[in-house]
Amino acid sequence: MENTSGNKSYQRDLAIGHFRRRLRESALAYLLVAPAFIITLIFAIYPVISATWESLKYGRPITNSYVGLDNYVKGIGSLIYIVLMLLAVVFCYLASKAWKRARDHQREHPNDHLWFYLAPSFVLALAIIWLVFLGITEYFKFGPWLVGIMLVAVGIGGYVFLRQRTEGRVGNYIGNTVLMMVLTVLAVLIVRYAYDQIEKDVEESREIAQLLFTTDVSNAVPDLPIEGARVVNVSLDGDIPLKATIGDTTYEAFLAPQAYQNVSVDSFTGSNITFENNQKVQILLPLTVGLGFQPAPYTTEANVQLETNNLLGTAETLGATILLSENTEVLAPFDLYQAQDVGLALVTRGGYTPPISRPMILALVIAFAIGLIFLIGSYREKMLVDAPLYGWLGLARTGLGVLVLGLFIYLLMTIQLYRETAHGFDNLSDQQFSAAYEYAIGSPPRATPPLRPEDLAAEILFVPQLILIGTGMFLIGIAYLVWKDAQKRETTFGLSGMFLLALLLMVGGWLCISELPGTMIRAGAPALEVREALTRTVVFSMVSVPAQLVFGLLLAYVMFYEINLGKGMFRLVYFMPYIAPRIATATVFTVIFSLDPGGLANKFLGVVGIETQKWLMEPNGLIRVIFREVFDGNPNQIPSAFEGPSMALTTVILFNIWVYSGYYAVIFLAGLGSIPGELYEAARVDGAGRWSAFRNITLPLLSPVTFFLSMLGIIGTFSSFDSIYVMRSGAIGQEVDTLTIRIFDVFYKQNDPGYATALAFILFMVILILTLIQNQLSKDRVFYG
Repeated sequence: MENTSGNKSYQRDLAIGHFRRRLRESALAYLLVAPAFIITLIFAIYPVISATWESLKYGRPITNSYVGLDNYVKGIGSLIYIVLMLLAVVFCYLASKAWKRARDHQREHPNDHLWFYLAPSFVLALAIIWLVFLGITEYFKFGPWLVGIMLVAVGIGGYVFLRQRTEGRVGNYIGNTVLMMVLTVLAVLIVRYAYDQIEKDVEESREIAQLLFTTDVSNAVPDLPIEGARVVNVSLDGDIPLKATIGDTTYEAFLAPQAYQNVSVDSFTGSNITFENNQKVQILLPLTVGLGFQPAPYTTEANVQLETNNLLGTAETLGATILLSENTEVLAPFDLYQAQDVGLALVTRGGYTPPISRPMILALVIAFAIGLIFLIGSYREKMLVDAPLYGWLGLARTGLGVLVLGLFIYLLMTIQLYRETAHGFDNLSDQQFSAAYEYAIGSPPRATPPLRPEDLAAEILFVPQLILIGTGMFLIGIAYLVWKDAQKRETTFGLSGMFLLALLLMVGGWLCISELPGTMIRAGAPALEVREALTRTVVFSMVSVPAQLVFGLLLAYVMFYEINLGKGMFRLVYFMPYIAPRIATATVFTVIFSLDPGGLANKFLGVVGIETQKWLMEPNGLIRVIFREVFDGNPNQIPSAFEGPSMALTTVILFNIWVYSGYYAVIFLAGLGSIPGELYEAARVDGAGRWSAFRNITLPLLSPVTFFLSMLGIIGTFSSFDSIYVMRSGAIGQEVDTLTIRIFDVFYKQNDPGYATALAFILFMVILILTLIQNQLSKDRVFYG
């Protein structure tokens, strides 16, 4: 027993000594990188974290009011909730990887108490998150900071206690368990935060729906004001005397009946004209009433009396139906809305929409049951057929399948209730919504932020969109697992059955994910502007980057293999647009592509027989312009989906290609110079031609350079600003406004830093996702030698 204890003590001392030796060896390296780490933390990481906090606020000129995810919802709609849920899934995945690393190390040292490390790691994770939150919110009160420091002390004390009972490397357990706990706690907080925000957004729509979509409101016929009503006819019994007193003298004249033909109601009220002596007045309601009534004339009885200075008088009631009030309003009875227009089922149930907890819990239970089905299946495959539990597990899996089917049908029925409510809001005009809201609540809808039916319809669809898109991603993941399992099937029937199941799951998943484009379409006008700006940014990048790579590689190849004299001069000439001041070159480019027929670009087109072009002032797509100018066709015959980038955006793309092609050529030249010449000699000996050598030797060995430049180009085009901002001064409308320009306008012109910061993070997420996709796709195609 003593030998075992001494052996453990010796192993622990040996591990601690090894750790201390490595720490001393790395101390100098840590000291050298410490200044760079501190600078990066202060000037790079902290501003990003602080900007995250600012994006959750609103206020002018300085953001000071916390609004949560409203800025993100304004920009991309319910897509932000999907992004947050995916972020939580990624955090959980990374946490599981960290735990796996700790478990793998613990298997090498089975006597270590890894599970005990979870308690101090959880305390330290809470302390880290708490202190970071206090830092970014700039809440510098002594009490909360003291709590965070005490939690750090408790966590470190737990590690000191556990270190004496650990044989392996303590740093491995501490690092991985802290990382796992931080990621797990963040995932839980993100899910909880997203749930609270979406509940806040949906709850208002649910409450308003229960107030408006009732039989009492749909059957109500209140008197409502009608804007734009006009007096079209006044039937007078002969001429009416007019009295006007100027000073001490009274003048009399006669008023002709034609004087009041086609006069607006507010002109009568503004002139203070009243009617007496049983004269007939006809008021015509406008065509744009939109409250369920067809436009119709209303005739009323009234008297006419015109006297004193400037026709001054008072307005009187025009019968029981039409009222000419002091506020220049014509009141008439109208149906607020027709029940069949907004949905009989919605009105019958009184506008009730279930709380978001119901579909959320249903979706979680379904996901858990499906995971349990796969777990039972994998466990059952390892059992013998005649095992006692084999049949019971099969029966349990079948029962869970029936339960999942029933819950899924119930989930679809719940989602349908949300869709019916959104349909009801969509079918209300702004005037109908305002009238019904004021009738039901007693006050008009709020003006800031404006309360509109289309916004309420978008909010009520947040939950269905989130669940359907999440379900689609889940089904595609299940389809992948089913497809992998199908490869293990030994019979044709089993293989074909699993393949059919995987195909059905894949189709169902894509049908659910097809809800994704609607998340931004229904988010309102600001989100549409963001979507259009992002679309222009994507087109700008998709056209510019491949063209830059092709032209850069072509120039580099010609200079490297074909030009022997003056190679340095050509390299300088091609590189000069990149090093020249961007503002100056953009200004020159604007002059070159000016509207003037004497401009350089239009002169060149005139030489080849093409008419003068508008360039930056041309909103039509490039394909339509070419079809019109070159083929003399009707540009409207080209569908809008195939018209290509606008001519204005094409001009900006040409400038970008001109600037960066030379830079790419210089980088490609360096790559070409690093390829061994022996490879080309061996290829020539084997009979390979120039094209074969280029395709099989040059392109594969240039793949690292191509990958680097393509990634640099994508990031650069998505974040490009200065040249576009200069050239947009001569452009038409918003045809060249990319997302960076939109962010600039929101920040400086609209004076909304919170929304601008949110858009900046949206752009960052897009660039990050594209970079990750490019890394994944290029992983097997980049040859590093």
